[in-house]
Amino acid sequence: EISEFYNWLLSPITYQDFTVQDFDGENYHKDIIYHAICIGHDEFRIGTAVKGLKFYFECDAPYGYTSTISTPFSVNDIVTIDNTSDETQIDIYPLITLSCNATEQVIIYNSVYPEEKMILKVLQGQKLTIDNAAGTIIDNMNMFRFEDDFNLTWIHLAPGDNKLSITGNVTGSIEC
Repeated sequence: EISEFYNWLLSPITYQDFTVQDFDGENYHKDIIYHAICIGHDEFRIGTAVKGLKFYFECDAPYGYTSTISTPFSVNDIVTIDNTSDETQIDIYPLITLSCNATEQVIIYNSVYPEEKMILKVLQGQKLTIDNAAGTIIDNMNMFRFEDDFNLTWIHLAPGDNKLSITGNVTGSIEC
């Protein structure tokens, strides 16, 4: 069995997704993914019998990653997004999908940055994918015009709780 553990953990030659399960009830590592590679091992022995194994891992970053979190919203909703990213020196931008139920103006803003209001003119039946990080908006109807239908204001998230207000007859989700 020891040989199988060694082969399983030491055989990848590239970084792999690695998770840790906490048994103390703290869940410090819950939903965190480390990109790691096993670089060595030791055996813990009592006499000649192996009683435990210790593995050494190297990660590709000083922090772990979390999976994308998707938060749905409905008509005229306020959604709380908890930005738990360790990145405090750069902006974190969400991916927003909208399904438009009416031809109207839609306003999206973050209460942390209320001066930054995203204003969109949308059409009934339009489905927009707003990638705030890349600065793109994809429209299923190919009718969205940046110069006429958008005020060129992108939404970003501060560390901690962000309350995003979506005003308009739209449903969708916010991913980050």
